[in-house]
Amino acid sequence: MIAGMRYCCLIICGLAIASVALSCGRDKPRDVPMMDIVNCDTPLEVTMADLVDSTHYVALETSDESILGNILSAVDAGECYVVKDERNLYTFDKQGNFISRVGHEGRADNEYVYIDTYFVDHSRKLIGVVCNYQRKISYYTFDGEFRYNLGLDADDAAIRTATVLDDGSIIASYPLANDALHPESQYRLLTEQSGGRTVSKELMPGSGISSGQMLYSPIFAPVAGLGSECYMLSPYSQILYSYRNGSVEPYCVIPYSKETPDDKFFNDRKGEDMFDLREQISNGGMSCGITAIYTDGEYLFAMIDYRDILLWDGSRGILLDGKIFDPSTGTYELGTCGGWSDENMGCIDAEAICRMRDSGILKHEGLQRIASNMKEDDNPVIYRRYFKSNLIDLLDAKL
Repeated sequence: MIAGMRYCCLIICGLAIASVALSCGRDKPRDVPMMDIVNCDTPLEVTMADLVDSTHYVALETSDESILGNILSAVDAGECYVVKDERNLYTFDKQGNFISRVGHEGRADNEYVYIDTYFVDHSRKLIGVVCNYQRKISYYTFDGEFRYNLGLDADDAAIRTATVLDDGSIIASYPLANDALHPESQYRLLTEQSGGRTVSKELMPGSGISSGQMLYSPIFAPVAGLGSECYMLSPYSQILYSYRNGSVEPYCVIPYSKETPDDKFFNDRKGEDMFDLREQISNGGMSCGITAIYTDGEYLFAMIDYRDILLWDGSRGILLDGKIFDPSTGTYELGTCGGWSDENMGCIDAEAICRMRDSGILKHEGLQRIASNMKEDDNPVIYRRYFKSNLIDLLDAKL
């Protein structure tokens, strides 16, 4: 099973204006098979009740040591939860009791200046914290104790996400190149060596697109595993790639009603703002491609063009409208949020839960019990969804 960190539905952005430039053409592989999708043109409207068998909620302990800000992500590490807010990383047990803060900000050997990303190494029961500025990955136990550092070469130290494979090697993904950082690869394979260093190998070359003055990626969850396969994405593409035996190859094309922009589109718009570019893509009737992939172990979920959701069981897929109503909370959400991964958890802040409780719209018994004693300034509640079996057949019958 692939173990890796997954971001929440969050697109990294900054204050500076982004521009786009194309330094080289993007290869479009030929003879790549099309994925078998039941409904390519019209997404099926569903509710969470159509998809989900059960949802497990956990209230995180609120204490002086564990006052959380906005949760950016939370990972089910098996015997505990690893939770990231805007600045720090924490662990809680499976009942939500606080265990420890993971590391501290600083420049000492056992500290980090900033958390660029993190991941869980399940086989070794360690948490890896990536700090690109210090060119290192720091490993900690689930109890927050420092174990060791793994050094990164300068060319490798722009990691955006990291995914641990069964053999312990790491697939590192990188953002678009910009005026400050020039990652030459979309993905690199990092292998730990003796002496606390890594050896890297390019898995996929850079896209050739620059985001100008800011750190930006059009893909917010680029790697996911289903069964024995590890799948990956490339910017502004409908191609699903597969990692096998140390290399990455196109696996299939996800058919969609809208085409992605070609090289000429980017060449004609060098220097334009990235967000204006996204609007032009939409207004031109095009798609930004696959913008996220997640897995729950049985299914792969791919977000297309930041909205529609492809549900795939490894052989057949079905396209869903990404705006999904959850009758248990009386709310809508975009489909990739909320624990659509074997590790990633969703979260609801305490203030929102208190509003739902007071308005009487909560229908989930477990969440009702949690909400009965909750205060607005408490820590958020995390949750994970468990999906129905034979979901493709069940949804196909609704078409």
